[in-house]
Amino acid sequence: MAVERDLRFFGSGVSRMALCVAFASFTVPQTAAAQAVIAQEIQSEEGPNLPDSEMLEEVPVPTGEIVVTAQGRVQRLNDVPISATVLGGEALDDANLRNLEELTTRLPAVKLTPGPASDLLNIRGVGSGLNAGFEQSVATFVDGVFRGRSRSSRAALFDIERVEVLKGPQTTFFGNNAIAGALNITTRKARPGGSFEYNASALYAPTDGEFAVEAAASVPLAENLGVRVAAKYFGMDGYVYNSFLDEDGPRQRDFVGRVSLAWAPTDTIQTDLRVDYGRFRDSNSFPNEILNCPPEPPYPDARGLCLRYLNAYGADADDELNQRTASDPSRFELDYVEVALLNEMYIGEHILSAITSYFDHDVYSLVQLAPLPLRGVDGVSPLFPNYSPEQYNSFSQEIRLASPTGQTFEYLVGAYYAQAELQSEQTTGFYFAPFGARAPGYTTATTPIANRVLHDQEDTTYSVFAAATANLTDSFRINAGLRYSIVHKEAARVGETGIGGIVPGVGFTSLPEEAQAILRPVLGVRPGNFADPTRTDRQLMPSVSVQYDLTDDTMAYASYTKGFKAGGFAVSTNGDIFGPETVDAYELGLKGQLFAGVLNYSLAGFLSNYDDLQESTNVVLPTGATQAVVGNVAQARAKGIELGLSARLTDFLTLSSELAYLDARYVDYPGAPCTILQTLASTPCSQDLSGARRAYAPEWSGFVAANVEVPVGDYQLRFDPNVYFSSSYFQQASADPLTVQPSYTKVDLRVGFGPEDQKWEVAVIGKNLTDVSTGSFRNNVPTSPGTIYALSDRPFSVAFQVSFRN
Repeated sequence: MAVERDLRFFGSGVSRMALCVAFASFTVPQTAAAQAVIAQEIQSEEGPNLPDSEMLEEVPVPTGEIVVTAQGRVQRLNDVPISATVLGGEALDDANLRNLEELTTRLPAVKLTPGPASDLLNIRGVGSGLNAGFEQSVATFVDGVFRGRSRSSRAALFDIERVEVLKGPQTTFFGNNAIAGALNITTRKARPGGSFEYNASALYAPTDGEFAVEAAASVPLAENLGVRVAAKYFGMDGYVYNSFLDEDGPRQRDFVGRVSLAWAPTDTIQTDLRVDYGRFRDSNSFPNEILNCPPEPPYPDARGLCLRYLNAYGADADDELNQRTASDPSRFELDYVEVALLNEMYIGEHILSAITSYFDHDVYSLVQLAPLPLRGVDGVSPLFPNYSPEQYNSFSQEIRLASPTGQTFEYLVGAYYAQAELQSEQTTGFYFAPFGARAPGYTTATTPIANRVLHDQEDTTYSVFAAATANLTDSFRINAGLRYSIVHKEAARVGETGIGGIVPGVGFTSLPEEAQAILRPVLGVRPGNFADPTRTDRQLMPSVSVQYDLTDDTMAYASYTKGFKAGGFAVSTNGDIFGPETVDAYELGLKGQLFAGVLNYSLAGFLSNYDDLQESTNVVLPTGATQAVVGNVAQARAKGIELGLSARLTDFLTLSSELAYLDARYVDYPGAPCTILQTLASTPCSQDLSGARRAYAPEWSGFVAANVEVPVGDYQLRFDPNVYFSSSYFQQASADPLTVQPSYTKVDLRVGFGPEDQKWEVAVIGKNLTDVSTGSFRNNVPTSPGTIYALSDRPFSVAFQVSFRN
């Protein structure tokens, strides 16, 4: 119960979320002797290896201690030789952090942002590029189930127990895809028997019409059977005004629901079944804004679309990042179902676990890549729409056998199988220029020309893995891990040019082959299937770490990990094939406390060397059309230092901070795509990016937070300020200065009032109180050198929240 009390204490606001991060990351490590005591408590005679939420209930935990499953077992965070940040579910609820994107903006060296073709997840400056064919370098797991598509991460923060943000490659316990890190999410679960529990909340923000209604209940159905039902309906009216449509965006109307069952038929067996469903219906979902129109020197005077915009709107033309746009509509829709079945059984003192899962989602995405109030060549269509629906389903089975803990030698062995199918489409309308005039007799200057790529893919993954810990003394431990993976992929594609509609892929008509042959080099599309539509990658991934308890209050560790991400097939007009990517990662860490536990700290230094880096960059062709170039193009290195501090100064005041210094650069990247200025100077063009910083890799980032609790009679007034910041960083792999997000500092504040036990609470949540304008994604506008578009982040907002829990 101590863990629940601590998470509740640190889970009551935006900065309280940050405090939960601080205490989770920087608390006192347990010695080997203490681990043995904990192991005996976890594996007591009272029952089997219960799900994580059960274990949190059963295990007596020292104040401030956090439990994680980063290594396949329930462990104290500070017993794990991994740099990790852990956030309690109640903290996220109270702070109204609705998705992983909002969460990661507040964490140092972690970036997640939506993109036109896929979402971008980066940890320590490393992530997958903007292509739907990439595996995610930062893998997302929910209750041990891998969610293989970046879009599905949007529904991850719902009725959860905790989020573990694991930094650096996590290949032994999480597989070949987690080459940059992993997001390990644990949901709130039903319990066999137990007692009736509930929680509910409602929120409304008059500043942008955000709303959320959420409720959940755990109900004991029998002595050995329990059920939990949770649902959430949420959305907003939007914070970017679209003058062309005369409405705000993103306008979101979303629903997620979950039913989970827990059954313990005997004292040594437990079964957990979880079924998730989600439905997202978001209009004007990508509120892109035009910037730098007209461009400033050294870029040339306004050209192309920017010039047309200025001529049409004159002084009313808007080119600032100010939550105003004038764009055709965009849309995002997501439907998904996930089923997960966990069976656990004691075999003597060993625990046999089996996780079976099925995941299915359908995505519809329409993005305007030139968000201007102008018509295409046919006088009806938008300028540069991108239509990218996809269907994806996967099945996986994992089996693990874990030895008893608290022994001189501990081990875990397992096997994993997964099969997935992907059907993806990328259709882009190049309606901003009269490309049809180049194929006379087939099309005219007013014909809306579009490219379409249809991509089908099947993946099969086989893995075996093992991990062992040798507790050589009470203070010294050696950990070793090994995973061997075989990833087999088969893909087929069709690349074609034709006549598109207002939504490019709806009503698309292929042109005759003769016309396509004329237009292909103009628009950069290759026909036919992949040169080799089948590939198999194999990789052995070792890891080793040592831990030493310097004192009862201080633990040091050093680790090495070999990481791997399979090759594959790009969803692009080029039909690119890319090979595997690997990393050798090293880390040194120190965790402990000072002043009798008043100050907790964590310090980690890391170095990761990446080979055959998989990269995707948009290249502007001489015609103004854009082309995605995908391949193994570079070597890169990420190194840095992460520091966390948390001080419980009084019973009413806690201060915390987490800071990161990051130097993530290309080591060898000749032949890289050019910046816009370089393209103007020479076509064709390439540049040498060796030594240049990688995208989404700010040199400095972090937060400083406080938690203040003021007694008011029998109640409490709670203040949770949080200041988070980032230095500047590129948002495209070309290191183009046009795509830099400048440095920023933002301030959040939550003020809550209610009884000390927080059975109920009313709160005011302020985000971005100083109203700093930032953009999460930037890219070039075709035909207009020096003009770009940016996806606007949420500005100042205030929300009112009421919550209840027993």
